[in-house]
Amino acid sequence: MSNSWFNNFYTATETRREKIVNGIPTLIPFTSFPRLSKFIPGIIPNDQVLITANTGVGKSRFMRKLFIKDPIKFAIENNLKIKIFLNSLEESVDKVVSTFISSFLYEHYGIQLNFYQLNNYTTEPLPLDTMLKINRTES
Repeated sequence: MSNSWFNNFYTATETRREKIVNGIPTLIPFTSFPRLSKFIPGIIPNDQVLITANTGVGKSRFMRKLFIKDPIKFAIENNLKIKIFLNSLEESVDKVVSTFISSFLYEHYGIQLNFYQLNNYTTEPLPLDTMLKINRTES
């Protein structure tokens, strides 16, 4: 067979089929959004997705769940390496990172903190045991 676009397509499709047969994921599914996954099954390698809408409608919250929290969990469970690039014009890096740490603390320890409490923008410091639990989120 000659090296044509059709042959490249067929070879790539065949390779992905073999991965699926062998239990190796070819995408990161949208597990938290089953209705969406009927139309778009998940994140595929090298895809770029742009989410736009008016301020305050929930883009950032949706993005964190759809493109960060679920994919990271899926990658850990399936021993996959992923890279996620986030570009937000409305949220700082601190706010995005704080969201993940806050979710981790709530899911693992039942600790509920807002952005200001979590970042020690308060009159009372976070307890040392909470700081130690935050330190565990990196591992």
